Amino acid sequence: MRRMMVVALAAAWTLVAATAAHALFHLNLIDEIASGVGGDPTVQYVEVRVLNLQTVVGNSRLTAFNCDGTSSSVLLLLPADVANAGNGARFIMATTNFQAAAGITPDFTWDRR
Repeated sequence: MRRMMVVALAAAWTLVAATAAHALFHLNLIDEIASGVGGDPTVQYVEVRVLNLQTVVGNSRLTAFNCDGTSSSVLLLLPADVANAGNGARFIMATTNFQAAAGITPDFTWDRR
């Protein structure tokens, strides 16, 4: 009986003490997406706004899905964390043709095939 009481108290304590897990990448916000600029489908970008210094994005993936979500393709595996720090800072992931078309150097690039 006493053992059951200890187990029940331990389980209750676990439920009471549990808190949300926090990470340094999950509070970023997509601000802009373009899947073709100026009629050129090879010029694509995603602009992400950093919230609360959430700059640890290395090894995260930029993934494209089809309309019904049954198929996906990883466009980019981010090789490093973001250098742009600060609440409200932005970083850009873009195709290699983006810089020539827009005149903006992206933080990360992928090849549009």
